[in-house]
Amino acid sequence: MTAFEMLNELEMFDEAAECLYGCGKYTQAENYIKDIFAKQGETAPILCLLGEMNKDDSQYEKAWELSG
Repeated sequence: MTAFEMLNELEMFDEAAECLYGCGKYTQAENYIKDIFAKQGETAPILCLLGEMNKDDSQYEKAWELSG
């Protein structure tokens, strides 16, 4: 069982997405993030990761607003 599979099974979605990204599986990470958003909505950590992946500062701003 991979670290990603373990984190996903434990419903540690933010960490699972970071695991994919950290392993260089960028397309898989982006698709996984889309699935997370569809299931549980946006979270600040995932928005930050998405901002890092896409070099998109607006994702960081959105995460800041979401986190309050």
